[in-house]
Amino acid sequence: MIKDFFGLTTKETLLSWTLMSTLLSISGLIFILLASLVL
Repeated sequence: MIKDFFGLTTKETLLSWTLMSTLLSISGLIFILLASLVL
């Protein structure tokens, strides 16, 4: 669905999805670590 909407190839879709998931995971981890320091 996302692939068709943005006109990406399967490889580009997997690459962007992996990158987005990684960034989301890292930012979530940093947020939790900062929250544990404050609270």
